[in-house]
Amino acid sequence: MTSVYPMEVKSIPPPTYEQATYGSQIPSMPTTYSMYSASATGFLQPSAPIGMYPTSVMGLPPQAPPIGTSMLIATQSLMFGDMPVQCTCPHCYQIIVTRVEKREGLLPWLICGGILLMGGWLGCCLIPFCIDSLKDTEHYCPHCAALLGSQRRL
Repeated sequence: MTSVYPMEVKSIPPPTYEQATYGSQIPSMPTTYSMYSASATGFLQPSAPIGMYPTSVMGLPPQAPPIGTSMLIATQSLMFGDMPVQCTCPHCYQIIVTRVEKREGLLPWLICGGILLMGGWLGCCLIPFCIDSLKDTEHYCPHCAALLGSQRRL
């Protein structure tokens, strides 16, 4: 019986996944491992210190040499509250505990205006300026006196 299709001669096996993906950049799988090498005395000496290593690297495309170097600077976001915080100052690079200062912000003035509207005009309206928990908090570096962060009440 004759076939309609011509007979193909398969002399070359199909390419592997790595060869098809990366082209001819990756060598084929090694068949030997270079665990031992022959010495001048004729005895086999271990060439690798631990285990068996293949003679070529598989699965990795060739890497180009680095063109330039870059530096990643990661900053840590701090939550500035009412208490001092231990951190590294971004200005003088010292490990510090922040100096905390309280400043009158918008909240004491609004409470003062509310007390005045309710009839507390004999000095009772000044009470919010004496309460530290109503004031804004600012954190400073004790070495370089740079403002590191603040917490606003409103």
